Amino acid sequence: MSVSVALNVTVLDATAKGWLTVHSGGATPPGVASAQFVPGERIAHGLTVEPGADGSIDVRAFGGGCPHVLVDVLGHYAAPRVLEVQVGDQHTCVRSQGVTTQMRCWGGNLSGQLAYGPTAVSLPSPSTVAMGSAPLRIATGDDHTCAVLGAEGATAGNVWCSGANESGQLGDPTAWGREYQLRASTLTGAVDVAAGPSHTCAVVGADRRVRCVGANDRGQAPVEVEVPAPPAPERPWYCSFISCLDSSGLGPTPLTGVSRIAVGGSGSCAVLDSGRVRCWGLGVLGDAAFGQSSVAVEVPGITDAVDVSVGDDHACAAVLSGTTLRCWGRNDHGQLGQGGRVVGGAPVPVTVPGFSMVTGVSAGSARTCVEGFVPVPGGYDSRVACWGENSTGAVGDGTTTDRWSPVVVANGARSLRGVETGTSHTCVVADGRVECWGLNTSGQLGNGTRIDSPRPVVALD
Repeated sequence: MSVSVALNVTVLDATAKGWLTVHSGGATPPGVASAQFVPGERIAHGLTVEPGADGSIDVRAFGGGCPHVLVDVLGHYAAPRVLEVQVGDQHTCVRSQGVTTQMRCWGGNLSGQLAYGPTAVSLPSPSTVAMGSAPLRIATGDDHTCAVLGAEGATAGNVWCSGANESGQLGDPTAWGREYQLRASTLTGAVDVAAGPSHTCAVVGADRRVRCVGANDRGQAPVEVEVPAPPAPERPWYCSFISCLDSSGLGPTPLTGVSRIAVGGSGSCAVLDSGRVRCWGLGVLGDAAFGQSSVAVEVPGITDAVDVSVGDDHACAAVLSGTTLRCWGRNDHGQLGQGGRVVGGAPVPVTVPGFSMVTGVSAGSARTCVEGFVPVPGGYDSRVACWGENSTGAVGDGTTTDRWSPVVVANGARSLRGVETGTSHTCVVADGRVECWGLNTSGQLGNGTRIDSPRPVVALD
């Protein structure tokens, strides 16, 4: 069981804009800021941090002209540390670490996606999934759930899945129909996994290539994801046809060096080590015509992405340039965050305004959510913001009105470790707990009820 410490961190006497990182003592500083500050502000940033092995916490200031930092320790608590939350159509799963690493799920179970048993139609409260190994990563599709299982502390393992399999999205061609326990898929040696409505993709092998299973009617799940063939080289006039053909080097090659993978309704995307984004399937290619491709096409204009997420017909990438967000695709519900209807959507990436820094992004069916720094009185603070389709209250601002521009979620959460939005609900790991909002007919909010909520409710203590 891990111990976390609740802190208020305030910056004093800053003479320039800067940022803080607050993290476990002895650990590598995170690649994103824990808080930002500007001269003259005195805002207490609420943070939850797990101390290092020696009980210490590192606080580092960058910029700001050598400011003073005041740290108030509010208290500590012992609880499983939530590492990851994933949202399906009507179910939710988290990966947490206590004495052991485990997966807990709740919500709809008509297809066995909770890996709980055939008698449970739904579970409105979290239930631990029985498994023989530690979950290294987890993923939720509409009606199926997958996990990369391996030894505690391992970096790779085999993908196991449960739930609907009408398109082969479990990666088990012998298991058509509903499944009520985790089954091994054909995706082995995986370091990451992502699931969509009816297909699943994993990053596998030492070269981190992408392999997929499931529906492929739009080119969203080729068995081996490839990049297009290189342009044909110029051929000297004197070469024979056979020798030119043999020496041209034409033909698609596997997509490798993948750092992040995302799967949506009809398309999939990956962030490469280079910071570039490649997508395949329908409507998420970043081209000028909402095209379709079964090979991974590079999204134009993005060279420094750190995260990517795919919805039904749109995608978004968090980029370092301007520490902001770029989105492309359909915009019928305002999911591109442009403040109004973009006629026909935006087939090429557009910038979402209003953010000082984006640290994570999640694209739902026709909705987008981010965690990052947004303007508040006196400066910026870490918050969750959402926009787009809101008929079920999944934007989280207390209404059921579609939002064309980002609105801050009404939970005030400052210590964020991941936000995920799906078809009709959204969840976030915040202040050491899981909060969810939106549709709750199957108990997918995890608070023990089946009552919808357009505002966050505590799903898991």
